[in-house]
Amino acid sequence: IAGMRYSPDGNKPGVPLLIVGSKADKVVCQECIQKTYDEFGGTLAWNQTAGHSLPTDEPTWLSEQISDWVNTTFQNEEQLNDENLLIATK
Repeated sequence: IAGMRYSPDGNKPGVPLLIVGSKADKVVCQECIQKTYDEFGGTLAWNQTAGHSLPTDEPTWLSEQISDWVNTTFQNEEQLNDENLLIATK
């Protein structure tokens, strides 16, 4: 319910974003993931079968998404630094 009431504040991060979600997630609705993507942009990757625990349900799929995203978003090592790449976990 909290996610359905989520309203982004309009402040877009100044870093490239990878947003991942699962169509089979029973905790976070697809609309919330889509709303986040619509507001902040970036790259959106959907998994079709994982539940809410995407890293444990589909670790290979997730690692491939992250690897592909990093390789296509950052063309050289100079772009990979603390100023423009933020990896956060919760």
